[in-house]
Amino acid sequence: VIININHPPNEEDIYLAPQLARAVKPHQIGGIRFLYDNLVESLDRFKTSSGFGCILAHSMGLGKTLQVISFLEVLFRHIEAKTVLAIVPVNTLQNWLAEFNMWLPAPEALPADYDPKEIQPRTFKVHILNDEHKTTAARAKVVTDWVTDGGVLLMGYE
Repeated sequence: VIININHPPNEEDIYLAPQLARAVKPHQIGGIRFLYDNLVESLDRFKTSSGFGCILAHSMGLGKTLQVISFLEVLFRHIEAKTVLAIVPVNTLQNWLAEFNMWLPAPEALPADYDPKEIQPRTFKVHILNDEHKTTAARAKVVTDWVTDGGVLLMGYE
């Protein structure tokens, strides 16, 4: 599944990881492309811009989590983003972590004989700031690790 369908001629096609391409539905492909077009558009614009935003406002149950995870996989693998902060409802934090692990497993979670044509491991870390981090020092360490290591920081709100 190609994501950057309107890319400039000097840029290569960007495809979803195979395990994501097999799972996403047509409306989700549209959502991933919408995120890409509004947040990246082109490598040149991404590298020279201070950033843009958009809202993915699909109804509940239409797979927004998978769309965002798919977009983030593209962002880290192809665009060389460093950090992303995902602020999600606090009661969904563990689900977000589980979804990242299911759709984009860490390299160490895959068997030695996995087929890279079938599944691509995650190329970034996923940090989570949850109620296990009770002290300010513990919370600060999670944020510092995220800034140092890069990746996604999952943070909840109520």
